[in-house]
Amino acid sequence: MMRWLELTGLSLVAILAAGGCKKVAPEEVIVQAPINKVTTIAGSGGVIGGYLDGLGVKSVFYRPSSLVIDITGNIFVADDYNFRIRKITPEGVVSTFAGSGNNGYVDGEGTKAQFSYIEGITIDGSGNLYVSDYGNFVIRKITPSGVVTTYAGNGQAGLVNGPVATSKFQSPTGIGIDKNGNLYVADYSVIRKITPDGMVSNYAGTQNEVIFYQERYDGPANEARFGFILAGLTVDPSGNVYVTDQTRNYIWKVTPAGIASTWAGDGLTAYADFRPYNDGIGLTAQFNYPTGLACDAAGNIYVTDQSGHRIRKVTPESFVSTLAGDGKNGSIDGIKEVSEVSFPAGITASAAGDVYFTETNKIRKVENINNSAAKPINNWNNPKSWGNP
Repeated sequence: MMRWLELTGLSLVAILAAGGCKKVAPEEVIVQAPINKVTTIAGSGGVIGGYLDGLGVKSVFYRPSSLVIDITGNIFVADDYNFRIRKITPEGVVSTFAGSGNNGYVDGEGTKAQFSYIEGITIDGSGNLYVSDYGNFVIRKITPSGVVTTYAGNGQAGLVNGPVATSKFQSPTGIGIDKNGNLYVADYSVIRKITPDGMVSNYAGTQNEVIFYQERYDGPANEARFGFILAGLTVDPSGNVYVTDQTRNYIWKVTPAGIASTWAGDGLTAYADFRPYNDGIGLTAQFNYPTGLACDAAGNIYVTDQSGHRIRKVTPESFVSTLAGDGKNGSIDGIKEVSEVSFPAGITASAAGDVYFTETNKIRKVENINNSAAKPINNWNNPKSWGNP
């Protein structure tokens, strides 16, 4: 039977000290706050864009709108005003993956294809790209070998559900995909869903009904009323769909059970000298024209706060923080406190935890440069902290 040692007038600390042990400061853990660093990986920047393939900042883009990263680290960029899909390798080499550069509508291989204002891009587990071809009112598919086909929509504007070949899209922008291969598209007043077997339906929102004023909501997805510009869209590992209600400064969440809610943002908009910005929990946070959305493997959501000139992060618990940008309209690399961002648009997150975003004719990266988060020291469960050799 276990017995406790009883010694009159002696303490355990005294016994340890007599044996050469010494008690040190009682701190349990040192936690370092994340240090995020912003760098430019491609694009020469500047107000006037252009077109040039090449290495890193020697390349030229023209209003890159959105981007996505594959499992090997290649980044695919919707180069909106160049009507092309550009590819950036992990080494920083920029090339043209698809699109001739002409504003048009042609399916085909690689640079023989034509697009008209690509607003959204996503990727499936096999490396196929799907893009919202805004100007042609269709969703296009691009295989890993660069073959472009029309995936959904008949090329006429409208909000018509049914088989992909006869469906219509009004103004497709943000696009995302879930683990089952379902595509979700932000399309004017609704979120559309495209199943792998080729059926289009309304997933959330009230068709042809939008509102312009501040209004929180938590209820059936098919009764939700969005603002008139739905922009970025992403899907988390649990199948929740998120979309930016751009003009009303909300981030919406739609669950697989069909419940939609204003998940983050208080809905205040800019006026006079007021520019909404606040980190915090859910509906206490503030955004200023949130645009692009991305999700990482842990379920964190990343937001380009476009008119706020910041990159924001929202945890699964809806806590909003700032990753990059000080609110000034600029383009300065460096750690968060000194970095400046200029009208960021598209955003994506890598498996390594890095975040990439588009801004004025540039592609930039936010990386955590101190991934060693917490180190236990001076812990009574750690014998090395007792002062022993």
